[in-house]
Amino acid sequence: MTWQRIEGEAEHVLRTAGLDDFVRVPVRPAVEAVLGRGALRFVSRRELRGMAELGSDGGRAVIRVAHGLPIAAGRFAAAHELGHAVLGHDLRRNDRIEAEADRFAAALLMPWRALHCLRAELGDDLEALADTFLVTQTAVALRLGEVGEVAASIVVAPGAVRARSIGEIVLPTEEDLRWLARASDDELERVGPGIKKATLTDDPRRVALVLKDEVG
Repeated sequence: MTWQRIEGEAEHVLRTAGLDDFVRVPVRPAVEAVLGRGALRFVSRRELRGMAELGSDGGRAVIRVAHGLPIAAGRFAAAHELGHAVLGHDLRRNDRIEAEADRFAAALLMPWRALHCLRAELGDDLEALADTFLVTQTAVALRLGEVGEVAASIVVAPGAVRARSIGEIVLPTEEDLRWLARASDDELERVGPGIKKATLTDDPRRVALVLKDEVG
């Protein structure tokens, strides 16, 4: 499925729910616009395999989200599961399907027009952008690359490196990206002026690398 179609599906849900002018999109009305009233439920984490699940109750689709999650994480988890429903995913899960649901969730919670306007005001202040959209800094950092606000955005975490760009771009290897995440400002400047680094204050184990231009 193309990224353009996923973005279009998210925009359609926002219009249907009357939320297309919102910056901080409320998740419940978005879910209910697709699945009906009462389709978003909060349950004990013991009832779930992860943070949230798309399931059924009496023949209707419902999204169950674990009680007690941080608000930003819970919002994204619910929007991710809504993505599975909207995009017609079956019960099988793989990296491609999960990436599609992530892209839908990001498009729903951070519409590209709103992100473009806010970035013109706030720049690359990931904390301010995340607080405005009520999402994690990881989500907003990756979204900047998805919609082409920057050439590419990468989040380096202990267990994974995730990168986003709107088009084809040659990125350094994962080993090099991890080195860049540890590098000093002086070392980054010697690599190239197009790289900016920020530690994510909502998860200090993670580092966001924003590439203004292609490097290699």
